Amino acid sequence: MLAEQNPSAELMRLANGYQVSQAIYVAATLGIADLLGDEPRGSDDLAARTGANPGSLFHLLRALAAVGVFREEENRCFSLTPMGHCFRAGANRPAGPYAAFIGRPYQWSAWGDLLHGVRTGDQQDASFPIDAPPVQPQRFLGSYPSLARQHHRVGPCAVARQ
Repeated sequence: MLAEQNPSAELMRLANGYQVSQAIYVAATLGIADLLGDEPRGSDDLAARTGANPGSLFHLLRALAAVGVFREEENRCFSLTPMGHCFRAGANRPAGPYAAFIGRPYQWSAWGDLLHGVRTGDQQDASFPIDAPPVQPQRFLGSYPSLARQHHRVGPCAVARQ
């Protein structure tokens, strides 16, 4: 196990998890996995299809290839890994909708208040602030019934209360 071999490196990997989480959110929101389909595609083609900046999308795809979501091929092309296939709409248990839900700004920013919640015990549910758009978690979590039933527990206050 990596943590036993190099606990410092594993802790740093965990601390950087927010970067991977946001990269996954962006790829899910742009629908990259469905655009890739069963054959590799160039990052410039994917950028044109998604309206993304070609250079920025290339770096995003490389970052996700480094963690096993996509596979980097020759000539700035990318393909799906088994993990990446989980983001496709037709997957047995698609993870893309969940990634798009959990990475939304109001979900994401709620975790920025975790220290406050832990220190104070503040019970305010920051994961759904008043100005957040209406959301139907079942739309995003439909393939995960247990998560859909418990969506209200996601957020820093839920962690602080436990």
